[in-house]
Amino acid sequence: MYYNNDSYINFVFEKLSSKKIYKVDDFPLCINSNQSTHSHISTLPGFISPNCSSETIEILKSIKLNESILTGFIQSRKANSYLLENYDYKKQNIAVLETESKPNKFLAKCRRSTRSRLRNAFNKKHYTSVSFSHLFYKYYEILCNEKNFKSIYSYTKNDFQKLNFDTNLIPISIYNEEGDFVGGSIVGRYNKENFDYILSCYDEKIKNAGRIVIFESQKYVNKIGGKYLNLGGGTTENDSLFDFKLSFGAFIQPIYYFKIVNCLSKFEAFFKISYENALKLSYYPPIK
Repeated sequence: MYYNNDSYINFVFEKLSSKKIYKVDDFPLCINSNQSTHSHISTLPGFISPNCSSETIEILKSIKLNESILTGFIQSRKANSYLLENYDYKKQNIAVLETESKPNKFLAKCRRSTRSRLRNAFNKKHYTSVSFSHLFYKYYEILCNEKNFKSIYSYTKNDFQKLNFDTNLIPISIYNEEGDFVGGSIVGRYNKENFDYILSCYDEKIKNAGRIVIFESQKYVNKIGGKYLNLGGGTTENDSLFDFKLSFGAFIQPIYYFKIVNCLSKFEAFFKISYENALKLSYYPPIK
């Protein structure tokens, strides 16, 4: 699975300051040990998170046994009744596409506005290459600047050049019939059926380029046996970005963020806030 690709883990970790890797049953987590009085543990940025409740339970139990860790924030794609009844958590929605290779069948699932735009885009032929174009650097940098990405997602040419792509971490480049680079994506194989849409960019001068990249990416995932492509959520809950992702016929799937505290008295002494009030905040632990 793509989170076992060391180059990708390093790719993500290099953007995180004062952190070190911590593994539970070979599942990568990161510890922020910058504070002299406590450590915080979390899943990595993006969607490198457990896909079954039993794995999440093992991670949470391991954290509880580690006295050097004060707080934890663990993402999980699944949560059974035991987790929901015994841990504090927040729920967030992501958009997941069921992949489809045939354009007409894909269009039938799209909302009217996206269907119309894609139908016009399909008047031109597009070609997919399983390769990483040097133009990806250029357009991703433009996207970072325009959207004011957080530093942990502001990857540079030097960052991308350190990635070692394989059958689980896949670069996709899309070109039109004139040979112009339309855009590209990096998708990750999470397991046999599920893939993650990790990063993407496109040439804004080409009409509907972003939509073309999503269609061609999910089409390639379908070709190699992937049934679902996780497009992620929005910048904020249920915002316009999330609505855009749903317009492709994606369905809503919840993910869960479990909030851990190992010593209540230490927590409240350090953060100067009650744990009860900390849980009401939109971020955790209660320090930005």
